[in-house]
Amino acid sequence: MNIRILNLRSALFALALLMGTVLNAQTYCTPTVGTPCAGNEYISNFALNTINNPSACGLGYNDFSGSISTTLTAGVAATATVTVGNSFAGDAVELWIDLNSDGDFTDAGELILNAVAVSSGSASGTVTIPAGTTAGSKRLRVALRYGPSNGLGNSCGAYSFGEFEDYTVNVVYPSFGGTCGLGVAIADNSCSTTVSIPVSGIGILNGGTTLESVEINITHPFDGDLDVSLTSPSGTVVDLTSDNGGTGDNYGTAACAQNTRFIMSAATLVTAGTAPFAGDYEPEGDLGTYYTNSDNANGNWILTVCDDASIDVGTLNLVKLNFGAYVPPPPPPVIDAFQTACTVNVAIPDGTCPNSTLVAVPVSGISTTLSATPAP
Repeated sequence: MNIRILNLRSALFALALLMGTVLNAQTYCTPTVGTPCAGNEYISNFALNTINNPSACGLGYNDFSGSISTTLTAGVAATATVTVGNSFAGDAVELWIDLNSDGDFTDAGELILNAVAVSSGSASGTVTIPAGTTAGSKRLRVALRYGPSNGLGNSCGAYSFGEFEDYTVNVVYPSFGGTCGLGVAIADNSCSTTVSIPVSGIGILNGGTTLESVEINITHPFDGDLDVSLTSPSGTVVDLTSDNGGTGDNYGTAACAQNTRFIMSAATLVTAGTAPFAGDYEPEGDLGTYYTNSDNANGNWILTVCDDASIDVGTLNLVKLNFGAYVPPPPPPVIDAFQTACTVNVAIPDGTCPNSTLVAVPVSGISTTLSATPAP
């Protein structure tokens, strides 16, 4: 007898993913201005970090997002300045950034500059990408609008006077260290080899920023001798690798052309890797411990390299700390939540009562179909 369990939930899940993709494939709204360029009331220049863009009136809207961009580091303030062709009393500037890249500027925190008054022909304000914002390209929209009665705060509304402009900002997080050619000799049969990596401007690792990855490059003829760990300024120690690689040589390739990067999202555990460990590997310890412990990232981080056997010696060539947005670990998997089909073969001897054979199918919360097929 074959018992077949069919689960329609997987089909519904696939449909939901398809619908979500369609719904999220949004384009940005196009704002309109009823009387563009009236009295030269438009954005004549926009400056932010490396952007310094003089422009003519764009009939109410100029989209520079495909050609003009700048890079902003999360948590680091930058100054945005809007210069107006001809300003009027009541003019104000606003600026939005689509922080979660969902195709609009309406989410909490995306209005970065709110009704900054124009004075002497310009308006300036501080733009800071919040810690925890995912790295990557984001759409920025800046607006010059006349008067609060026109509904300041609406990035898509139709207005009588003013102008809108769009740009792209690339959100990044800071890295520290990374200089190749450190030339630090690894002491033989000792744990005395340490390197200090000073970090500043990050603060407590519980506000959205975390230590995303650690890169190393080591020249050594017997990787199995090496234990490498990282200690935060708060004293938390995380093991990166211990006695892995056997008789293989090195962590990373020559001249730091490719390093060993320890990152929690890596597909391969370092314990399952092979020398020279070029590329991404999941460390033995959890880099997220620094975040959950609310460690202070500012200060000196210490990389310790232990050589726990004699004869072979090596050199530490590079250490680099890469910070990024904290991504919570995924929830535990739900067993059989999306199981499409399962076949259980149960032999029922001829001439016996079918009830003498008990089949236990632990299924809950899903729709199932049971079918029995006589064996040939």
